[in-house]
Amino acid sequence: MKSMTIIQRSHSGFGVPIALLFIATLTLGICCGCGGVRSRQFSPATASSDAAYVDAAGPTLPGANDLKVWQAALWDLRQLIGMQTDDHAPQDPDDLEVLLNRFKDERLAVLHADALAHIILDGLELQKIGGAITDFLGLAEILWQDRESSFRTAHAALYEEDVRILQVARQTVNQFVQALHPGLAILRADKLRQAAKGTGIVVGVFDLFDDDLLTKQRQDYSSALIEPVSRLGNPPRLDHGNAVIDTILALAPAVTIVPVSADAAHYNDGFAALSSRDDIAIINISRGFAADSDGALNTVFSQQLQSIVKSKIITKAIGNTGTDLSNNLTEVRRAAHLGPVGSLASYDLALIRQVLAALSAPDSPGSSTDLLLLAVNVGPFADRLALSATIPGDNDRAQDRTFALPADGVYAASTAEFVSGSSFAAPMLAGLSALLLDAAHQDHPNADSRCQRHAVTEALKATADRSGLLRRVVGHGVPRGDAAWRAITSCSPARLDGA
Repeated sequence: MKSMTIIQRSHSGFGVPIALLFIATLTLGICCGCGGVRSRQFSPATASSDAAYVDAAGPTLPGANDLKVWQAALWDLRQLIGMQTDDHAPQDPDDLEVLLNRFKDERLAVLHADALAHIILDGLELQKIGGAITDFLGLAEILWQDRESSFRTAHAALYEEDVRILQVARQTVNQFVQALHPGLAILRADKLRQAAKGTGIVVGVFDLFDDDLLTKQRQDYSSALIEPVSRLGNPPRLDHGNAVIDTILALAPAVTIVPVSADAAHYNDGFAALSSRDDIAIINISRGFAADSDGALNTVFSQQLQSIVKSKIITKAIGNTGTDLSNNLTEVRRAAHLGPVGSLASYDLALIRQVLAALSAPDSPGSSTDLLLLAVNVGPFADRLALSATIPGDNDRAQDRTFALPADGVYAASTAEFVSGSSFAAPMLAGLSALLLDAAHQDHPNADSRCQRHAVTEALKATADRSGLLRRVVGHGVPRGDAAWRAITSCSPARLDGA
């Protein structure tokens, strides 16, 4: 709920902007004198004379000269914006220099495309570079404006050149990674995606949005309908929700999207606006639940949720804390000798526990029949837990509602970035659910809609694959689209028809 950057970047929800925090301590082992203007030439990696080719038809690695130019631009830019430099090498694995230097790893000499993809995405995590550059450039723009006007005038040409070089670096790296990324193939939904597009399914997205990107998305996704955003209060206008929409439409390109945004004071109003729409089948929440000033789950929100989960599928990002719901470190964090992620959204763990307790209470109107689904972030090949992922742990109620989605590096078309975190695992689950609802409706057009939604969630649970990972880590495991579709279409028509 990010990375949160955009690899782990997200908002108060669950994409953790850790790259932005780490960029402030970047150091480089390349001396550039006293920061004076240097003459340099840059050629994109795909045309670089010293580039190392994977194979004749595969993507091209940036060459040594390209990396040197990128790092020099980073060094200059750090000096121009007044950041201090150190003589020692950075140690943090998400440091931008460390990420760039991974292009020198000898393992990249492998020629087999499948093996290279695992090295790039799981071993070296080069999908993080684009987001780290974006975060750094955002920070650089802020600090640059704080410099004296006369200084900016004198060094404007170098500043603009450095920014341009890093923008080209970002594009080059993202294109390289995208050529090797497995995309949505891990969900094994090829036949389902051929048969269904999400037509007629309405998905509410409760998030934060950039208006210009929404306009772009309406143009780019011609089969989808993206309604005008409804804003309650004065929420920030960020692109987190746009990346969530990208993730949904990558799976279900013909759904109707209902974007709703609210600030903290109007959170309940925003959720109520989505809950009141009878046509909405799915609501994606890649942000925290509503809390009172004392940190407890907001009573009004809790009541709303307990009512709505009886009839609408709620896909919720579980978090990016590196812990379970009881704040115990995950094994992957312990193995890496890391503490919990310093996320502002950590408070949501307690709220999720309270929601699960309320839904599971004997007198709860949604007891044992709710449609709440939690999404955990796993690697691009779904064979490892993401380093920042929150897991259900020993909470049986959470395990029974949790799925693992390969969201540790998802390409968001509207921003041309790779994003990571449970914020983007949840909309994968929403998009897949939309496809299954569309397919179920095609097979049983007269079925009761509430029964169909329950049939979809039950089919997802019955056919998911943990791929060797523990239930306490990934719940039911990775959803398998085609298998879930078969489970729905082969079940009793009488049951689907609400009997």
